[in-house]
Amino acid sequence: MLDLDFENGLAPEVRAVLTSKLLTDFGFFTRFFFKQKFRKKFSYAPHVQQIVKTMEAVARGDIRRLIINIPPRYGKTICAVQMFMPWCLANNPRARFMHLSFADSLVKDNSDSVRDTVKSDPFRYLFPDCVMSPKTDSKEKWYTTEGGGLYAVSTGAPITGFGAGIFGERIFRGTGSPADGFGGAIIIDDPIKPADCESELKRERINNRFNNTIRSRVNSEDTPIVVIMQRLHDHDLSGFLLGGGSGDVWENLVLKAEDEDGNPLWPEKHSREDLERIKAADPETFAAQYMQSPMVATGNIFKREWFRFWDRNSLPAIFDKVFQSWDFTFKNAAHSDNVCGTLWGKKGPDFYLLDCDCRKMGFVDSVRAMLAMTERHPEAIAKYVEAKANGEAIMDMLSERVSGIIAVNPKESKLARAHAVSPLFQAGNVYLPDPSIVPWVYDFIDELTKFPNAAHDDRVDSTTQALSQNMQQTTLWDML
Repeated sequence: MLDLDFENGLAPEVRAVLTSKLLTDFGFFTRFFFKQKFRKKFSYAPHVQQIVKTMEAVARGDIRRLIINIPPRYGKTICAVQMFMPWCLANNPRARFMHLSFADSLVKDNSDSVRDTVKSDPFRYLFPDCVMSPKTDSKEKWYTTEGGGLYAVSTGAPITGFGAGIFGERIFRGTGSPADGFGGAIIIDDPIKPADCESELKRERINNRFNNTIRSRVNSEDTPIVVIMQRLHDHDLSGFLLGGGSGDVWENLVLKAEDEDGNPLWPEKHSREDLERIKAADPETFAAQYMQSPMVATGNIFKREWFRFWDRNSLPAIFDKVFQSWDFTFKNAAHSDNVCGTLWGKKGPDFYLLDCDCRKMGFVDSVRAMLAMTERHPEAIAKYVEAKANGEAIMDMLSERVSGIIAVNPKESKLARAHAVSPLFQAGNVYLPDPSIVPWVYDFIDELTKFPNAAHDDRVDSTTQALSQNMQQTTLWDML
């Protein structure tokens, strides 16, 4: 880009064309003001262009809830935080932003960067309507003369007296930009420190804080919320939100350091050899932070190599017994466990998993699911139901319509129950459907092998209940 003389002014036609281009093209705005600030070109890599396109969609109103997962130091903060907010303020000085990160120093640095851009000579010359208010000029909170501005605070600090976005309908100012009349957003950049994400207590504190405090700091339900972070854990804020923890539907832009063929996302930053070295040094960190696919620590109870499979040819024609096992949840909350019902057949010492219905269900859907499995498999006379959560109410409702319902009151912990049945898997007495028959087997195996470290344990509970209620202890007298 050419160096321009703002001190002596630009020709009116040049100023008009430049201003229009900056207002309507976020990518151009980012490159232009990056060079003005740092006196060097901004690396406008393809993945940055994806971020630009996505953030323009946020400003346009096409995306209300967005999660961007990207490797560390890949330009996310400069683009989606430090340049996005000034661009929006240039289009609408009334826009109000709340910016959060795990460290107070980080959000204040970003606030300072945004403020410096807005106060810079080129910005003030090209966008004279956006003026900093002389009454508020701190890093934590500042305003424009039209009431827009920025509140910067750490994710763990108190949040009071500020709401992101604008009340009422969007008012267009005639800039012709995707950000024309845009009211602002909540932008969360790295909500938790990587070291803290290993602590369940600290993870849950941030996740709960999003629902209890952060989410409510919008002045309109149309105000977007953007979360930008590298993945750190299966149940970090990204995992929590994508799993339905807030009750919202989230768009997810996933930018992995390399594609399936090993081609680098940003070769200028990391070559194929660089990425291989990072991967070899710490596979778990590479999987989470660079590939946005955090590894859940494998449990030590159910080993993957213990699983056996049945197909149409090996499945017994007749079972000694067929039965259902149900684990119901307390409520249909977005962050609660699923409801899981499994169907098993027993032949001699072996157990065969025949069916599985595992998903989030409310009370009515849970009743319908149990009735549907009963209708599909009338040969399953016994139906084991854990007498907790919704289980007791469902048993009461169905007791006059469905026979064979058996209440189970477990005395041991989940871990103890899993350990009690794990020898059946190790001995090869448990068979699952071949994945070519029903692909949900992959999820079943994934949950069991990760237990107790996975986010949910509904399949585990249903399985341990089914097996423990039907294990036979052979004695000397049985052999005579």
